[in-house]
This record gives sequence, structure tokens and C-alpha cells, in this order.
Amino acid sequence: MNKLCILVCILLPFLSRAQSKPNALAVELNAWMAKPAGVREIAPFKVVAEDPASVKDVLGATYFQLEPQELAKIWDQHNGVYRIKVPYAGRFLNLMLFETTQNDVSIDGPTGSFYGIDPGKSFRGILEGDETSVVGISFFRNGDIYGIVSDESRGNIVIGQLKNQPKNATATYVVYEEQKLQIGHPFTCF
Repeated sequence: MNKLCILVCILLPFLSRAQSKPNALAVELNAWMAKPAGVREIAPFKVVAEDPASVKDVLGATYFQLEPQELAKIWDQHNGVYRIKVPYAGRFLNLMLFETTQNDVSIDGPTGSFYGIDPGKSFRGILEGDETSVVGISFFRNGDIYGIVSDESRGNIVIGQLKNQPKNATATYVVYEEQKLQIGHPFTCF
């Protein structure tokens, strides 16, 4: 019996590590972090008060607006990892990301292929310290931001712009856990 206990004590650290194996994004991110450019930290958001019209739609959301000078750093060339700080629930989600933008996007139309669209900047990666999480986020020069963070403890965390905002108002964005959404999901897949 003592030998069995000793064997279990020796194997336990290895077994627990196997369950939290880093995903492919974490492995790729680690390769990016080894590049000489290092990590660029960007905190492009400032928290604002709750949107009274949206409070009934989602519980525990965080609302923010863009910090233009800080957001401009996203458009600078950087051949390394980005740490983008997203405010959520009274602290920050540190998104560890590498760029995946495709600049050679063409659109096929009835008159042939043409270019000229803004591909924005797209990133993927993980939550800092959670190698089992998955993150994808895109920024566009017109101010659009779309993102999703997925981890085991909270499920999907959505990042996006509030709809139905007054014209000429400063755009407000929201971060929320999908499971705390109080309205139905109008999305259908065809």
C-alpha cells in the first residue's frame, strides 16, 4: 500500500499537467514571444458608466470608449506579441495576441476581382496565464471592434460596439459574458 501511495505522489504532478496542456494558439504565441520585438502593451479603452438602455439586456457588463492615442499603437508595425488590456468586471483581461491580418484580400464581384477594402487588424491568442483559453479580436479604422474570449470558467466573453447609439455620439463598446445575456440570440446559421 505504501508503494502505491508513493507511486501516486510521484505521478500526480505529471497527470495534472496533462489535463491543462497548452492549446495550439498558446504554442504559436510562445514562438512569437521569442522574437526580438518582444511584447507591446496597449490599453486602448477607458471605462464609462453603464448604458441605462442596455443594463436590462445583460448582467455584469463593462462599458468602455476608445482612447484614440493608445488605439493608434495598434496600427504601428510590430513583429512580436501584443498585450491588449480590456477592462472587464473591475479589472483587466490581458489578451496576449499575435497579428493574423491578411492584407491581400480581394473581393469577387460580377465585374471581376477588386481590392480596396480595409482589412483592419486581426489578432488571435490567449488570455495571459491561461494556455487553454482562445481569443480572437479585430480592429477597423472606422472604429469597429469585434472580439471573443473563451475560457473554461466563464465561457464566451463578447467584445463589441453597442447598437442604436445616437448619431455623432462617442461610440460606446461593451464586454460581457455570453451566458449572462438576458435576451435571446437572434443569430441563425443558414
